Amino acid sequence: MEPDCDWSPRFWVGGSVQVKSLCLGGSSSLISGDLTVSDTLFGFYNHGRLHVAGRTQANVILAADYTFHFGGDVSANTTLADGARMNIKAKYERRQFDLVLEAEGRR
Repeated sequence: MEPDCDWSPRFWVGGSVQVKSLCLGGSSSLISGDLTVSDTLFGFYNHGRLHVAGRTQANVILAADYTFHFGGDVSANTTLADGARMNIKAKYERRQFDLVLEAEGRR
């Protein structure tokens, strides 16, 4: 991920994407096909947004003050949203973040 969140790299893909993890910052990106993420799809920064036209599959989708728009079906084991804008329901929202992200052994 680009350390300058305001001007992080943007991408437009005319097909499908398959990656291990995808970390996004403050740019606008588009995938016109399907997105397959074997681990984590992470969006952070209020100016950032990702539009996926096709299906999305990920282990974890984490939106921290970020916009995700999914045009097709979404399959994810865990979805978390903190001040995010997603057109899917988050399993864990802001008030539940600490339950998910708390370091092991801290209770």
